[in-house]
Amino acid sequence: MQSWWYVVHDAGLLNLLYKRHTECAGNASARALLGHLLAASAQPYCAILQQWMLTGRLDDPFLEFMVVE
Repeated sequence: MQSWWYVVHDAGLLNLLYKRHTECAGNASARALLGHLLAASAQPYCAILQQWMLTGRLDDPFLEFMVVE
């Protein structure tokens, strides 16, 4: 039995949610839930990415982004 107990941080959470989402092809309710969680979890990450790309400013108070100034 594979454990679901992981310590995830940074983009690891997005990667885990995406992997589980793609593995749930036969379970519509689980796939919908994981899709919702993935989209909600990606919003802050995408906001940091967009701000960094458009302004060159990195506002990452929790040091979770892939780039460090």
